[in-house]
Amino acid sequence: MIRKVIRYSLLGALLLALLAAAAYAAFYITFKPDRSITYRQHNGLDLSIELFGLDKDATTLRPAILFYHGGAWTIGAPAQFYPWAKHFAELGWVAASAQYRLNGRHGTDAFDAVDDGRAAYLYLQQHAAELGIDPQRIVLSGGSAGGHLAATVAMTPWPDRDTVPAPEALVLFNPALDTVYDASETIARLFTGKGEQISPMHHVRSGLPPVFIVHGTEDSLVPITDSRKFCLLMKRAGNQCDVVEHKGVGHGFYNWGGGHFDEVLAEVVNFTRQF
Repeated sequence: MIRKVIRYSLLGALLLALLAAAAYAAFYITFKPDRSITYRQHNGLDLSIELFGLDKDATTLRPAILFYHGGAWTIGAPAQFYPWAKHFAELGWVAASAQYRLNGRHGTDAFDAVDDGRAAYLYLQQHAAELGIDPQRIVLSGGSAGGHLAATVAMTPWPDRDTVPAPEALVLFNPALDTVYDASETIARLFTGKGEQISPMHHVRSGLPPVFIVHGTEDSLVPITDSRKFCLLMKRAGNQCDVVEHKGVGHGFYNWGGGHFDEVLAEVVNFTRQF
């Protein structure tokens, strides 16, 4: 319990770090989406997917990657992954970054965020043909809380899950993989005592998509030991799972402008080549 309290009582530090990262917003204007599509309307709120790499003249269906931003299910924006989406579009993919409901903006909890994450993936699947996407080749990706969304969409049951193909793979950046919290912990209110229902660590089984995790060894917000444990469980279940450990760096090191972007991008691209 002490380890978890240390990990998640630092929510305030995470929020400050993410607010500081917002200073990079001026740089993100370089990475404008090709198109913004409303994938869901909920109680008058339009939720969008920002799309890169659309090509109306393409003659073949292409692979796609859907990103979920981080922010402790509380803050953040799709722009975090615009640079990633832009680079994948340049490689010939259709790339997307999804908006979802946040506690700090909409008063929602982690279950609402997961519900939106599922709806975004379902939208890409149901509109794959018109977007030029191969529905059998969609990769889900995300960082921190967004990594949790990507893994949860792929691993946990939901009403429409059996009607669409599973993601081909998961690419996760310092993901929150264990969401079983004690009532005393700062972030517990976002899970209403039911964290196990949407905890990837508690839904490992055989037959899951390959997982590629990038994690900093000095991450004090989401310890790398969680990623190591998760991959061990995945491998024991007969699944592919790899953790690339970056020595001496903490949370969010993979973001554009932070000095490690090109290195991490090369690792991820190398992983996706097998698909």
